[in-house]
Amino acid sequence: MSNCEKYKKDLESWKAFETLSGLIFHGSDGLPCDGEGIYQESVLHVQTCKSCRSWLEEKISSETHSRLTKLKQYCCPVMFVAVEENEIDQLKVGLMSFQGESTWAVMNFNTVGGNLLLCYCPWCGKKLPNSPFITEEKGC
Repeated sequence: MSNCEKYKKDLESWKAFETLSGLIFHGSDGLPCDGEGIYQESVLHVQTCKSCRSWLEEKISSETHSRLTKLKQYCCPVMFVAVEENEIDQLKVGLMSFQGESTWAVMNFNTVGGNLLLCYCPWCGKKLPNSPFITEEKGC
């Protein structure tokens, strides 16, 4: 059995692999792994081996692949969820015009703390861009 086959078999036997396959594909340095390092060598191999990477990509649904591609454009996963995937009762963050400038704000206008202006990500502390994290492509 080749190393590639061994690593693939190891990962397929891991109960969390199906859930983490998208994060493994978009990750690096052998992460995410099980926290104990048991699968870290296998994860690192499929992240760096061209043929194993294409095998891994086939395991990821197009919806998961699209979501993770978008997530990588944000400063952190929590900001991604606050902007892109928030529910009605969750914190919503978005760009708004404030005194003629694009400004990030908490958009829950009907709750305490609504309309709070932000310059830095409240979760990771990075300076927020002056434009959307993802610019939508315009079709014809």
